[in-house]
Amino acid sequence: MEGWSNIIRMLSTKYSWAWFPVVIFMIISSFVLLNLVIAVLCEALSAIKKMEDAEKDTTTKKRVDEENQLMISNIEMMIEDAKTNEVLTRRIVSNIQGDMTNTTEAVHKLTLQMDDMQKALVGIFELQVQMARELQVRSNEKAPQHRE
Repeated sequence: MEGWSNIIRMLSTKYSWAWFPVVIFMIISSFVLLNLVIAVLCEALSAIKKMEDAEKDTTTKKRVDEENQLMISNIEMMIEDAKTNEVLTRRIVSNIQGDMTNTTEAVHKLTLQMDDMQKALVGIFELQVQMARELQVRSNEKAPQHRE
């Protein structure tokens, strides 16, 4: 820009409007240069923003992956607990069924024993009744008879 002032002075002596194109050229050149600087700055800021976003995405993805892994491990533990509970429940049900079978058998045996005891008691009562009748018959035979 140093040499332009001499050139403009020489041209303006011959042409009075010669300064106008040079000034317009300088304004447009300055505007273009300013736009290039701004474009470089914007590009740099955009690249920094993309890097930060990528870093955030990576951090977010890691956090989400960790949370997902934690949920998966919790679900696996719940499944194992459910399997354990199922096994325990089956054992309890099996024990209860066995106890019920044993109880049913014991009740059946007790019922048979009660039937036998009832038959025995009936037999004893029949013997007592028979013995009582025999005693009555004997006592009637031994008692003196009144004759009229």
